[in-house]
Amino acid sequence: MKRIILTLVIVFMALPLWADFGVSNVVTKEIKQLSAPAIEPAAGSEYVKTVFYPYTIHLSSWQDPNVALSQQEKKSKLISGVFITKIDLGASGIWYRVDYGIFQTIKEAVLFLRELQEQKTIEEGAFVGSSVPYTVEINVFDSEEKALREASRLQALGIATYLVEENENYYRVLFGAYPDMNSARLAHDDLYSLGLKPKITKR
Repeated sequence: MKRIILTLVIVFMALPLWADFGVSNVVTKEIKQLSAPAIEPAAGSEYVKTVFYPYTIHLSSWQDPNVALSQQEKKSKLISGVFITKIDLGASGIWYRVDYGIFQTIKEAVLFLRELQEQKTIEEGAFVGSSVPYTVEINVFDSEEKALREASRLQALGIATYLVEENENYYRVLFGAYPDMNSARLAHDDLYSLGLKPKITKR
C-alpha cells in the first residue's frame, strides 16, 4: 500500500514538470519566430487585383542590352514609365524591347500612342502589339516613395523596371511585359540569380 501511495505521489509531482516542459517548448518556438530577423512584409497582403493591363506601347527592339538601356534612359526623360522587356525569340535570339505604359484595352493604348506621336515624343515606328498580360513582379510596397527608391536602385544595376499603383497603399515594381508565363521565365531566372525574389504574375 505504501509503495502504491509513494508511486502516486511521484507521478503527481512529475505531471506539472511534464506539462511545463510541453508549454516551454511551444513558447520557445514562438519567441524564436518573433525574434527572427524582420523582413518588411509585402504591402497590402489582403489586396485582391481586379484591374489588369494587358497592352503596352512598343518603342524599339535591340539585341545589345546596353543600347536598349540607353534608349530607355533617353525616353524616360520625356515620359515616365519606359521599361525594358528581355525576351527570347528562339531562332532570332534574345532581344531587349523598349516598352512604355500599361493599358487595359488596345483602344486606349492606340489612342495614347497617336497622341505621343503627334507630340513627337516617340517615333512613328512605335506600335501597340498583341496582348502581353504577364510580367515579372520584383516587389510590392506600401508607398510610392519606397517603390521609386527600389526602381532607382535597380535602374543603377541596369534593370529598367516600371511601377503600377494598384491603390494608395499598394505599389508594384515590375519588369517586362510578356504574352505568356513561359516567355517571362528567362527574365525571372535572371532576376532570381541576382538575389531578388521575383514572381511571374498578371500585369
